[in-house]
Amino acid sequence: MTDNVQTNAPDTVNYDINLVYYISTDDSTSASTIQANVNTAIQDYILWQKSKIGRDINSDELKTRIKNAGAKRSVITSPVYTALTDTKIAISSTNISVTYGGLEDD
Repeated sequence: MTDNVQTNAPDTVNYDINLVYYISTDDSTSASTIQANVNTAIQDYILWQKSKIGRDINSDELKTRIKNAGAKRSVITSPVYTALTDTKIAISSTNISVTYGGLEDD
C-alpha cells in the first residue's frame, strides 16, 4: 500500500531509411507484385523495429525482409547497425527513400 512506482518513457533514437532494391529479370512478370511486397516489408520492418524497447537498429533484418518479399538484392545506405540500451526505442524518421533500381540478370 505504500509502494510508489514510477515509470519513464523510453528515449527515442530516430533512424532514416535509404535503400535501392533490384528484381531479377526472371521475375519480370511479377515485378509490380514484388514492388508492392517490398513496400509492405519495409512498413513491417518499421513496425517490428519500434515494437520492443532496447531492440538494436538492425539493417540485416530489413535486408532479409526485402529479400523475402522477392527482391534479388538491396543496397541499404541507412539504417546502419546501432546498438540500443534497454531504455531506448528506435523510431523511423520521415526521411524514407526507397528506390526501385530496375531488373538485373543473375
